[in-house]
Parts: sequence; structure tokens; C-alpha cells
Amino acid sequence: MEMVVNSMKNYTTLHSLPISLLRQYVFCPRIPYYSELLGFNSNEPLWTEQGQKFHSDIESLIKRRLPSKFGLANPRFEKRMNVVSFELNLHGIVDYTFYNDEYVVPIEFKISGNKPTRGQELQLLAYGYALSEMKNLNFERGYFLFGNNKKPYSVFPSEEKKKDIIKIVNQIKNDQITMLLPESAASINKCTQCEFLNLCNDRNF
Repeated sequence: MEMVVNSMKNYTTLHSLPISLLRQYVFCPRIPYYSELLGFNSNEPLWTEQGQKFHSDIESLIKRRLPSKFGLANPRFEKRMNVVSFELNLHGIVDYTFYNDEYVVPIEFKISGNKPTRGQELQLLAYGYALSEMKNLNFERGYFLFGNNKKPYSVFPSEEKKKDIIKIVNQIKNDQITMLLPESAASINKCTQCEFLNLCNDRNF
């Protein structure tokens, strides 16, 4: 048993987690437990196809109009960039990225809403930290664009938020090591949205 536990500790020390787990953990700490440790696959949300069309429809608009709003001189543009941070032990795919020889700016799109949740904000910041680490560029801000509102919503990195990201990563890894189902304070509203609801025997909704 000790050998198994030590093997898991070595694995989780080296294992890079998907950045999307930050948002999922904030929503409910049991989601990474079910998806990463137990390997349960979630069903693709009904709005995924709608989201893909949304991205396609506005991409040309982004390239034409938005770079000037980000304050970058001679910006370059990339979509769906794979990123990894060895410092944070995280990896993921950023929706869109603008960058030049000094700065990098991650951009995420959401079909609905007008303000990011804490989990969404930490996810975007993690993308920014990873981009900064990979490209050796400054990361001073990221942006959300919501629905048809093309006005960028700014998000700024800070040491406090970075520590929050690191804390969540460590909590997820600890759950993988202990293999104990995390406590959840999820509300009825959250639980009824969750594809893993049937696995939570203590959720009597």
C-alpha cells in the first residue's frame, strides 16, 4: 500500500493538470475528483455547438477591431494556442491570444453573462501566466468578451490570485493522493447543472 501511495505522490508531483480544472474546482471540488481521479467523462454540454458557431462568427471582427483596444503595438494573433506552465504545473488551450515583443494578452469568450465568475477569472489568469512563461513576455492583463457585447472585460493578475491558483492546484492533487471524496458546499442550483449529480450519494435533490 505504501508503494502505491508513493507512486501516486510521484505521479501527482509531475502530472500537469488541465487549466479548466480551476474553474471546475471553484464550481464544485468534486468535479476534478470524478473526472481526473476516477476517470468519469462528462457529457458535452448542449451549448458546445452553439459556442463553436459563436467563435466562428466573430473571429474576423476580433482581428479587425479589437487589437487597438488592447493597447498593443504591432500585435500578433493566434487562436486556440496550447500552453503549459511548469511553475504552476498546468496546461490548457487559450481561445485567442494577442502578443508583441513585450506583452501577451489572453482572451476568452463566453456566450452568456456580463462578468466572469471567480473560477473563470482564475482560469484566464492561469492562461496568462502560462503564456508569459512560455514566451518570456510580460503579462499585465487579460480580457473576457461576453455574448454579442464586444466591449472587453479586463482582468488583472496579482500575487494574491496567483497564490489562489497554486492553492487550488495543490488541493486537487491532494484529493488525488488521498483518494477521498472532497466535501462540497454546492447549492441546489449548482448541483442540478452538474453531470456528476448521480454520483454524489449525499446530494438529496
